[in-house]
Amino acid sequence: MRKFMDYVFVALMMKDENLEWIEIPPDKLVKDGKIHSLTVNNKSFCIVFTTEWHAFASKCPHASAPMANGWCEKNKVVCSYHRRKYDLDSGKGDEGQGDFLKIFPLKEIGDKVFIGFAKGFWKNLFK
Repeated sequence: MRKFMDYVFVALMMKDENLEWIEIPPDKLVKDGKIHSLTVNNKSFCIVFTTEWHAFASKCPHASAPMANGWCEKNKVVCSYHRRKYDLDSGKGDEGQGDFLKIFPLKEIGDKVFIGFAKGFWKNLFK
């Protein structure tokens, strides 16, 4: 039941009105297939372009290793530390891992790319 409630919470938080959209500086959008670590508005994350843009947590949920040292293969990001693999769309770890990598939503408007961060509790309370 807890996992189901976690999914419901994530689905509610990912609604557009619960997100703060921040533009990623165009000079940071490098389409080279490598993982890049970025900090925008004091929020750290990794971004990579495979066939599309993906953004995810900068630290591995397993051992807090920097995900920017990893690589991508078959729509998964691989942590360089223990070779843990996470789906680039859902963040779900491979079978038997039992963990998730936080995935951040992205949207493209024209040639601009925006990343969505969950608004804080107080911002949602007083909107």
